[in-house]
Amino acid sequence: MAFESLADLSLNEIRRDDVHLLGRLLSSACCPRLQKLALEEIVRLKELRLDAGELLELSLIWDGVGLTLVELNTPKLRVLGIECYFIHHTTLTMSAPGLEELKSSFNWETLERLDVGDIMSCVRSLKNLYLSSDGLRIGFGDVSGRLLRRCPAVESLDVHLACKVSHADEEGEEEEEGVIDDVMMMNDIPHLPLVTSLTVNPFSPEDEPFSDVDEHTKGLP
Repeated sequence: MAFESLADLSLNEIRRDDVHLLGRLLSSACCPRLQKLALEEIVRLKELRLDAGELLELSLIWDGVGLTLVELNTPKLRVLGIECYFIHHTTLTMSAPGLEELKSSFNWETLERLDVGDIMSCVRSLKNLYLSSDGLRIGFGDVSGRLLRRCPAVESLDVHLACKVSHADEEGEEEEEGVIDDVMMMNDIPHLPLVTSLTVNPFSPEDEPFSDVDEHTKGLP
């Protein structure tokens, strides 16, 4: 089966036993002109291997349960949006050298593995990255930080920053709550000379639902 002229496709709440064949149906062999794809709540989908040479925009929406592998071979992809309520034990691998916008609604640290290849020099917008600070430095050893280092041309950045602030100094005297040494923090931030738009959303580590995730998440060395 082939849809030679199909350019825009949305699939919502698909419930089929052969859903594992979805990636093949959406590939360039069956949809050679597909440029825009949206997949929402595809039930029983465990793996998505997508080889789409002309795809420009991809939107994935699911509850984060069941889908263990997302593998994208999309050389012309410009916009990738991933929205899920909870994600865990999922591997995301993508070859998208032309990607310009990467947005998500989940904590990147909960991925089982993330592999985006080398430097993504075309990415201009990154949204919903999770970083952390102990008051002296920002923890850029996490997946979000390493992902940020892969995008030296980013112009618009949206960050969730978890700040662990001490309430007492070495003499036991109380410090002002919320005070962090901004100079020390800045020393660990990657050089981002092109950023013109920055949004920082602070939150407490005690409120973070993913605080028990292994900090040695595989991928992005």
